[in-house]
Amino acid sequence: MTSTIFSDFDEEARKFLGVHEGLIRVSIGLEDPQVVAEDFIQAANAI
Repeated sequence: MTSTIFSDFDEEARKFLGVHEGLIRVSIGLEDPQVVAEDFIQAANAI
């Protein structure tokens, strides 16, 4: 299932919007870009 923000959309609408099973939605707010980059690197290294 895609993100809950798109759960009310049917498969055709999600496809039109480019929302697919492999999509990762990121909401970061107002963060220091360096901190965000470091967080992504740390998370990727944990996989």
